[in-house]
Amino acid sequence: MTRQTLINRGMNKRNLIIAIVLLVIINAVSLTLLWKSRWSPQREVMESSRNTPEHYMKRRLGFSDEQLKTLHGLRQQHFEQIRPVENKLKQLRAGLFEAESDTLSAERFHSQLDEIGRLQMIVDSLTYSHFRQVRSICTPDQAREFNRILRDMTERRFGPGAGRGRAGAERPHKPR
Repeated sequence: MTRQTLINRGMNKRNLIIAIVLLVIINAVSLTLLWKSRWSPQREVMESSRNTPEHYMKRRLGFSDEQLKTLHGLRQQHFEQIRPVENKLKQLRAGLFEAESDTLSAERFHSQLDEIGRLQMIVDSLTYSHFRQVRSICTPDQAREFNRILRDMTERRFGPGAGRGRAGAERPHKPR
């Protein structure tokens, strides 16, 4: 081999190594920038604040800052009241399914169901009261839209027609 061929091979190998090193550096910088822009704490705070009920009410109902402040207080109060009841409900429900069927008497089973029903009635009553309080801070136009939001929310949770005076109406059985 001639000296020129060896030099060209050396240059090609050197150029290839330089290109690989540059590509690795560019890749590392790109991934770092992408990760930082995607997972920055500021972005997380901004995105999570967009998903709060307060943000939703501001966007959907046009709540003022004062209404938002009142709503925040109402929500805190509501969850302080409801949390212990919901915790007790979780315990009772878990107890029903954790107990072996032959060790749980029918009387005890029905007693626990009655207690679950009583506690669920308290949760529903507290929730209804909370929504009445929220409605009371709305303007008349906001209250109409708030009623639509509640109706939509109820239908999503319980099905069409729920929350429209159909209490006690039987739902048709849907075969699976």
